[in-house]
Amino acid sequence: MKKIVSYIPQSDGYLNRSVRENMRMVKPDATDEQIRIALKYAKILKTVDGKGGLDIVVGNSGSTFSGGERHRIGLARAFLGIAPVMVFDEPTGDLDVDTAKEIIQSIKRITRGKTAIIVTHAPLDALEFDRVIVMKKGKIVEDGNPLDLQKSGGEFSKMLDKSVGKITGSLAIIQKSRIRQK
Repeated sequence: MKKIVSYIPQSDGYLNRSVRENMRMVKPDATDEQIRIALKYAKILKTVDGKGGLDIVVGNSGSTFSGGERHRIGLARAFLGIAPVMVFDEPTGDLDVDTAKEIIQSIKRITRGKTAIIVTHAPLDALEFDRVIVMKKGKIVEDGNPLDLQKSGGEFSKMLDKSVGKITGSLAIIQKSRIRQK
């Protein structure tokens, strides 16, 4: 199952080893170039290079890096070990707005031709994807194309209107195994 589905949690475990060794947990034969590309997509390569490169020790529980930086290293690890179906749990959590937008674009590029499921409380992340499922109290209350749902005035539309404030529902965002033509 692990080769078909990849789950990317909000927080990931790290070994008290180098960035290179932590990245190779998902792809033992990864080259430095492949690792650097994954780090670049996760918008963390410059930070890693600034701290000493691939040889920098991540530290216990990733202590060498901030929460957002650890989160992006976890995303880079997922980007390196890409599976046909990828499930991201709050991929833009702990990130500033600009970095979050860049990460969503990276997820779209990395999952092109694959299926991505993104679980989030950030409705703005959903606008870039094919399908949104809005849940409240464990039940599906809306399901459809995000642009259509935005116009409908329903729960998703309300979540977008409140996106600066507290979100009370959950979203499952789906990127199909094909790219929507614009």
